[in-house]
Amino acid sequence: MTPSTLYEGTKRLHATPMTRGEYNAYRGWENPAGENPSDAGYLVEYQDGGKANDSRHAGYISWSPVDVFERTYKPVLAGGMTFGQALEAIKTGQRIVRSGWNGKCMFVYLVPPASYPVQTGAAKAHFGEGAMVPYNAYMAIKNVDGTVSTWVPSVNDCLADDWVAMDAQAVLGNPHTGEPRDPRDVASDPQAVLCVKPGEPLKSAAMASGIVIPPIGAPSAGATAASLLLPVVDPDPDSLEREIQAKADNGPRVTPFEVEAHIRSEFYFTAEQGVLGESELGTRPASWTNLDQVTICVLILTNGTKIVGVNEGPVSRENFKADLGRQYARQKAVDQIWPLLGIRLRDELSRPVLTDADAAADLAGTPRPNRPTA
Repeated sequence: MTPSTLYEGTKRLHATPMTRGEYNAYRGWENPAGENPSDAGYLVEYQDGGKANDSRHAGYISWSPVDVFERTYKPVLAGGMTFGQALEAIKTGQRIVRSGWNGKCMFVYLVPPASYPVQTGAAKAHFGEGAMVPYNAYMAIKNVDGTVSTWVPSVNDCLADDWVAMDAQAVLGNPHTGEPRDPRDVASDPQAVLCVKPGEPLKSAAMASGIVIPPIGAPSAGATAASLLLPVVDPDPDSLEREIQAKADNGPRVTPFEVEAHIRSEFYFTAEQGVLGESELGTRPASWTNLDQVTICVLILTNGTKIVGVNEGPVSRENFKADLGRQYARQKAVDQIWPLLGIRLRDELSRPVLTDADAAADLAGTPRPNRPTA
């Protein structure tokens, strides 16, 4: 017999309490001789455990004794995960967050290795002009204000057991009240991270995360939250960027990081505020109705260029939210920066490369070898 080898692993799975006898009956098997059918345990279904072995389940299923199972696994949705479990989740591309964090809409994710065009003077001096700088994988955090920073866990983060994988199976009920959650709320906050305890001020998860979920009508008779569940909306502003990094070549291109780095300052005001500022009367006639819903964002770039984005507001006044108006106005302004930086990059790439031979010819006052008639 080949000597055994010690292994250690991490699996994400669903488990249902079931005795040994119940499991054998469920599979249509006879209980093996010498085994107690009353032994407590769990029917275990692995999320990534290979090909399904039962037509009633999407994943591979097996049975585990209760003592072995409970020493090995910990419920994810009841109390959260340890940081070690969260690390395994983040490696699979999931976003993780601590339920104990005060800042809403914050989460951590793994940025895969990639290469970016050299930007800073120090990097250009080391790697060379136009070089691609290789970056190792790192963890990043999406902050409350929408910015992204590199992230290193603190000691408290490493010892905490309130980590939640945002992209795990959606929680359809409020964990504090047990009541069904609105499907739009589930779509924007699948793990109920933003659900508050009774007595605390309520705040819509969709509003707190700065995401607009398309309105849906009242559910028809017999409809359930599960039947109305919308696709999970990824609030991460650079999710497309991660896909581009994974699929695109490593050629020079404009990145979201470069776009944000060119924004020096930003200002917001409404059309109503603008009109009032110009009005000698300083009043608001009835004809100015809804001008307070038109949001204007002015971005000042590092070279002084001014970019303006305007959000006209919703059709129905009841749907107006000032923070969303600012968000959409800013996005319209940011969208205008991309082509500007793209034109600059194209100009840089189209410039002729000055060779050593060209430089020597210039110093000698003779025609360059690649342009003999110059």
